[in-house]
Amino acid sequence: MVPATSAALALAPFLVRAVSTFETQAIDGTGNNIAHPLWGSTGDAFIRSVPPAYGPDQTPAGLERPNARLVSNALFGLSPAFLNDFGTSDFLTAWGVYVHLDVTFVPKNDSEPFPIQVPQYDPNFDPYGTNKSIIPMSRASFISVDEVTNSRVMANAFTCFLDGSALYGNSEQAMNELRSYSRGKLKSVEYANGAFPPRIVGGQLDGYFAFSIPNVNISPYLPTLTGGPLPVYSGYNPDVNPQIDLFFSQVAYIYGHTGLNQIIQRLDETGKTIQTDNLLLRDSLFKNLCDEVLDSGMEPILRGFVAQRDNEIDTRLVEDVRNNLPLGPNGAPFDLAAIGIQRGRDLGFPDYNSCRAAFNLTVVKNWEDLTNDTEVQNVLAALYQNISNLDVSVGTFAESHIGNSLVGPLAQASIREQFQRLRDGDRYWYENDGVLTDEEEQDFEQFGLGDLVTLNTNITYYPGNPFVAITDLSYFLNGPEMQAQTNYIASSVSVLGVLRLSWNISDAQISFIFESNSTGWFGFGLGNDMLNSDIYFCNDNGFGVFEVQDSWSNLPLPIQSDVVQGGQNNILHQADLTKAQNQSLRVVSFTRYLQTGDQLDYDITNSQMPVIFAYSHAVSSGNASSGMSSLLILHSLSMYIAFVALYPLGIYVARYHHNMAMWLPIHTSLLSSVTSNVVVAGLTAIIGTFGNPESLHYKFGLGVITLVCLSTAAGYIATKLYSMHYRYSGLAYAARGVHKYSGLLAYAVGLVDCYLGVSELGDEATRVYYQIAFLITVFIPPIALYVYGERQKQRLHGSKDFMGLNNLPLFKWEDVNQRVSLGAKWIVIDDIIYDVKKFIDRHPGGPHALHQMIGVDAAFAFNGRYRRNSLLSRKNSRNGPSEKALLGRVDDSLEELVYNHSRYARNLLASFAIATLSRKTQKRWSMFGSQHHSVASTINDNGKENLVAQSEGRCLKKPVYVDRFMHFIIAHKKVITQPKARFPVYSIRVAFENEEDEVFSQPGDSYLFQFVDNMGRLVTRSYTPTAVKSKGGVDFMIKMYNGEMTNYLMKSQSIRMRGPISKKTLLNPYSEFGTWKTLGLIAGGSGITPMLLIIDYHIKNCIRDAVTNKPNFHIHLLYSNVDEADIFATAELTNLEVRACGALTVTYIVKTTESEDFAGIVGSISPEIILATMPKPQLQQPGKRGQSAGSVQASSLNRNWNKRTGNQGIGEDAPYRINSKRESVDGRVSETSASTADDMSLSTIVVCGQVTVAAVQQGSECCFSDRPILMNVAVGDMLRSLGYQNVVTL
Repeated sequence: MVPATSAALALAPFLVRAVSTFETQAIDGTGNNIAHPLWGSTGDAFIRSVPPAYGPDQTPAGLERPNARLVSNALFGLSPAFLNDFGTSDFLTAWGVYVHLDVTFVPKNDSEPFPIQVPQYDPNFDPYGTNKSIIPMSRASFISVDEVTNSRVMANAFTCFLDGSALYGNSEQAMNELRSYSRGKLKSVEYANGAFPPRIVGGQLDGYFAFSIPNVNISPYLPTLTGGPLPVYSGYNPDVNPQIDLFFSQVAYIYGHTGLNQIIQRLDETGKTIQTDNLLLRDSLFKNLCDEVLDSGMEPILRGFVAQRDNEIDTRLVEDVRNNLPLGPNGAPFDLAAIGIQRGRDLGFPDYNSCRAAFNLTVVKNWEDLTNDTEVQNVLAALYQNISNLDVSVGTFAESHIGNSLVGPLAQASIREQFQRLRDGDRYWYENDGVLTDEEEQDFEQFGLGDLVTLNTNITYYPGNPFVAITDLSYFLNGPEMQAQTNYIASSVSVLGVLRLSWNISDAQISFIFESNSTGWFGFGLGNDMLNSDIYFCNDNGFGVFEVQDSWSNLPLPIQSDVVQGGQNNILHQADLTKAQNQSLRVVSFTRYLQTGDQLDYDITNSQMPVIFAYSHAVSSGNASSGMSSLLILHSLSMYIAFVALYPLGIYVARYHHNMAMWLPIHTSLLSSVTSNVVVAGLTAIIGTFGNPESLHYKFGLGVITLVCLSTAAGYIATKLYSMHYRYSGLAYAARGVHKYSGLLAYAVGLVDCYLGVSELGDEATRVYYQIAFLITVFIPPIALYVYGERQKQRLHGSKDFMGLNNLPLFKWEDVNQRVSLGAKWIVIDDIIYDVKKFIDRHPGGPHALHQMIGVDAAFAFNGRYRRNSLLSRKNSRNGPSEKALLGRVDDSLEELVYNHSRYARNLLASFAIATLSRKTQKRWSMFGSQHHSVASTINDNGKENLVAQSEGRCLKKPVYVDRFMHFIIAHKKVITQPKARFPVYSIRVAFENEEDEVFSQPGDSYLFQFVDNMGRLVTRSYTPTAVKSKGGVDFMIKMYNGEMTNYLMKSQSIRMRGPISKKTLLNPYSEFGTWKTLGLIAGGSGITPMLLIIDYHIKNCIRDAVTNKPNFHIHLLYSNVDEADIFATAELTNLEVRACGALTVTYIVKTTESEDFAGIVGSISPEIILATMPKPQLQQPGKRGQSAGSVQASSLNRNWNKRTGNQGIGEDAPYRINSKRESVDGRVSETSASTADDMSLSTIVVCGQVTVAAVQQGSECCFSDRPILMNVAVGDMLRSLGYQNVVTL
């Protein structure tokens, strides 16, 4: 079996090459050289033209050079990728891939991995910054080691000869499996189900494919690629080893990687894209290509190869080559640029300059000498410290080209040297004496790839040199420009028994004989209608002789000659032949060239061409009345049908038709019929000469024709522009607007024009009846259609069947969140889930617009329902200025995404639908369980509102949801730390749309923030609110660490958010309202935010003493920071102390301070400080006699802690100090204690106590004494040593 990519190029049957003595060439290449029979055969060692530069024991070269993926991203990821300036086609790249597979293959050794480490936060391969991603690669297999040069010897697994082995195999077994043994035909590739695709059609010239490969490669392929032909062939040279050079195989001849386009065009014989569309490069490999070829054939791909220019061979690769090709294990994406760099190092290639020296090229001394691309110069200078250490796989692509060569000097030298050896060292080369007869050689040299394609496919015309892109896509249908031909058979056509046109083609000219039985003028035109047609108008010159005028129709009428419009009169040898015959009333003849070169003439080609005809009768003719009456009826019916029936139906379909897949084709057909009817009406008015140019009806008619044609053209342009790149979306939008409003205006003007026309019919007595009948019939259809359409719209509104999406599977928001987090490009609009991955690059609004909607409900943006007014009008008189005054309340970047999409957009979107969203509300998780929901009543025993019950009860209608992200405006940002703080902390308010909306949080809850970066990557972080009750918005305190999320928050005016999310609860399951009697909290830095939520919850839900109003709990908070400048939220803590009425004790501790007035502890957290500031633990075992529980703990802890940390001990000489005692708000002195000077990190959280309920949050600590405590591992060990039982992390 052969790869599918090879099968795609299997264009002709195979016949083994034979010399005159009937000697047969071996399939494995052995015996080609009699003296050296293994030269060029399978398994023969590669030649090394450049000296190896391995490390010790053949380790890869250049290990000190930059990471290969890093080089790929920085250099080969430069955009845009430029099309080449020489007009070469995609066939050049495709043929290079084929030839590479024909002559060389380096096997890999899977037991010797040599992967490429992916840089952290690589946007495609490590978007989450795990720093664990790799691009898998193995080193090349080798057959021996050359100890003299310290190099590995690699074997070529294929024959080196240009013998078609890529198609027919390199062994007898492979060849036998592929051949059908019928006229040299292949079976083609066996498909997955065991069947074979349709066999390749055998041509009459069996055996030519084997010889076509060397012929095509020497001319025209090699001159096109390298800028010139090889030296003249002087015959076979047995001293030349044709074996492949390893440098050619793995560096110079992989030029195709950079020449590839992102899209593989697929065209039909008219040059249009086939219905199944073009292929993305990533989808054109392996089984998928076989599927596409079986479905749509090979012909569309072959046409696309010669219709599209390939890319410049440089360091700018298309996206798929670097990030999306499924070449890795299990189809994982691959980076061919990085693999090429890594492979060069694996094979021991020296630096770029050393390779140039090996091919006798001058040394490049600086980046400017290497390339004239300044952007590439700057990138290379940043990546490589010295040009003498440049990877040859990089320099070969970066170097500037010389002359007409498509590749740089180094690749040019290697490719030409290799192909010359392949030619001169091949005994079976077709030019070698005895291989072919003189006659066969002459025939063969005239046989090109175009002939090979047409003989073996269903393509009629294909260029002889397919390496140059064609510019006229009609080539596939019409062939090359028509040559001088003779003896054409004359043809003719008759029209309505009135006109007859005959023609004869001879020597690049065409002669016409035009006969008419009308009494007036007559004519014909090349074109579809009277708009932009090449007209030949015959009329009396005033002397009774009819002459032909070379004209061009360009509405408004009348038709003018080419000369008047800036063209030329290209009519030759015209004559009035009326008197020379007696069969027709009028006969004229004239001649013109098939191709005149005049922009106002159509070229006449060897194909079917549309022709229009017209004639009139003279007013004085006895037949005039009859002719005019017939034309007048046709004129009236055309206008009536167009504006009474077709136009209203077209508008109805565009506005109300429920089938999203069919409305556009129906609408287009109806409006095209309107255009045809209007043109027919205009022509009949002109031909019949009954139109009065001075009448209002005539002038309105010209306006109708203009508006209808304008609307039709604008609609066509809009449809085409919308299907192209998003950068044309502005033009597409403008064209759609022109189409819509010119169409509506045409309808209105057309109705008026019809009424004016009816008013000219009949006499005074009957005219009024015509007018009344017209008004009745003209308004009934649009009114009836409008009423019916509105009823249908209301009935089907919200129905998925309205868009033909009634049978999609059901998904939940949890499914959407999970898939999006794994990289899916899903959006939700009106409860339908769409996968827009394949549409992002073609979205008219640009990729950014869709990126911002991934993973959220985008209905507001898609339907244009961004309610700006409600956001602008928000004010709060109690709090002073409006939130808009604090920070522009509307996010302009978000508002730019809002657009009321058309039905055409909905039609296109429907093709990407994958599922329906289930709207079943998911209740938030609660630790209370079902039995506690009944207990959580609205009013507790003390008449206080239970906030837990509120949060549960209000989940069904909230401004923010737990299971889905929504866009919110950031209404407030304010720094709340001192200027000297290491990292500033900002108070941020995320506003709801309605300022009266409320959300309730409980301890352990958090909100997820999310945004989409410029690469479409989702960035998500979790933050804790500062209060239980959030009205009008949620408040957060966020430390700005200069990370992705914090940088975004600093510059953005909006954020995605969902929540509140309960990971773990900090509530007491044995308390009715979840409160603790005694609670200890230790917070580090921004870890204070969950503590604020815990304290606020306890104050709001506790039971208070009826006399003192003091709560029935006591909370101890130890707030730790590096220095005094890092402390924040002091105002909030002071407010909580006041509300707690003495039930809250706050102690501040910093590692260092420059102030002598700091009211807190200076040092690090120690066991003594924990015992002094936290609730006392309860020991399970009694202490020794004569010792208190506290002394037992301290003594035990002193021994354990000194043993683990190496501290000098705890006692009177412990290295801590108390800066001062801090008075609490009720006048009491808060408990303070000492701390060791050890620098202990507070990164993990622990909890201990008699009750196993606790929670943890990174950077924050909390401990309970009946009750939990939260903190990092070091403090957790301390707590356990002190006797705290329960430690839990959040």
